[in-house]
Amino acid sequence: AVPELAKVLAHEDRRVCAAAAESLGQLGADAAPAVPELAKLLADEDNEVRAGASRALGQLGAVAAPAVPELAKVLAHEDRRVCAAAAESLGQLGADAAPAVPELAKLLADEDNEVRAGASRALGQLGAVAAPAVPELAK
Repeated sequence: AVPELAKVLAHEDRRVCAAAAESLGQLGADAAPAVPELAKLLADEDNEVRAGASRALGQLGAVAAPAVPELAKVLAHEDRRVCAAAAESLGQLGADAAPAVPELAKLLADEDNEVRAGASRALGQLGAVAAPAVPELAK
C-alpha cells in the first residue's frame, strides 16, 4: 500500500494529497519509504497538505528522523495550525528531533495558544535533549 499511497501524494487535488499523507501516517513505521515524499510536502503551497504531511511524519516515529530539518523550518510558517502540527510531530520523533529544540523553545513565546501548547508538549516529549529550553519553559 505504501508505494501506491506515495504516488497519490502528487495528486493534483490537494485534498486527495492531504488524505494520502494522513493515510501514510496511520501506517506508522511501515511507511518509512515515503518519508522523502512526505518531507517534500512540507513546502507545499496548500496549508492542509503541509499540516497533513507534518502529522504523518510524526506518526511514523523514528523512521522520519531524516525529515527533522524540514519540520523545523515549518515551525516558522505563518499559518499557526501548520506550525502547531509541525511542533507536535517533532515531539513524536523524540530525541531524534534534538536539532529543533532552539526553534521549539522560541515558540514558547508565540502569541497563539495552540502553538505554545504544541511546543511545550513537544519539548516534554523530547526529554533530556530539550534541556537547553528549560529557561524558556520556566517563564
